[in-house]
Amino acid sequence: MKMIDILMAIRTEDIINDYGKLSKDINKPVSLHPSVVYDKYIRILPEDEKVVSIDDVGDIVIKANVGDMIRFNGITLNNNPMYSISVLKFAPMAEKMIQEDVVKMMDLPKVEHYIKMMPVMKMDNPLDVDMQKIKSYYWMIEVNELPYHGSVRVMYYECIIGIYKEGVLQGYVAIEPGIVLDNK
Repeated sequence: MKMIDILMAIRTEDIINDYGKLSKDINKPVSLHPSVVYDKYIRILPEDEKVVSIDDVGDIVIKANVGDMIRFNGITLNNNPMYSISVLKFAPMAEKMIQEDVVKMMDLPKVEHYIKMMPVMKMDNPLDVDMQKIKSYYWMIEVNELPYHGSVRVMYYECIIGIYKEGVLQGYVAIEPGIVLDNK
C-alpha cells in the first residue's frame, strides 16, 4: 500500500476576477467550465509525476495498485494571501455509479482530519521560529480494484470548493474532475 498525494492549487483571485460574484448557495455553485479549469484556475500538483498526470481532456490519471490510498488536499495559489479555500464536497457524479461500479473500484471519498505543525518565523529574528498547531483535513479514497489489465477506467466526481476572503465566504464553485485508474 502506498499513499498517493495530490495537491489542488486553486487560483482564487482569478476565479473571483473572471466570475465576479459567486453563488453563496452550496446547492447551486458556479460551475467552472472543464476546458479552462486546469489551464487557468487549478493546478494539479502530484507528489510523483510518474504516478499522477493530467491527460489531454483534463482528467487526473492515476497509476495505482489495489490498497493504495489517494489523498487530495487543496490550497490557494494567488498573489493575495487574504484568500483561502475549502474543498467541501468530493463525491461521485451519478447515484447509479455509487451503487454499482465506483464503490467496487474505489471507496467513497471521506474526510480525514489531522493536526499539522506550522512554523511561524519571527520578524525581528528569522532564526527564532514558533511552531503553531493547525487543524486541517484532506480527502481520502482507497483503491479496491483495478480495471482489466491493459485498460483504464474513468470515474467522474463533483467537487465543490468554498472560496473565502479574510475568512468571509465569497461563494462556491464546482468542478467535475475525472479520475482515471490506469492499468496499462
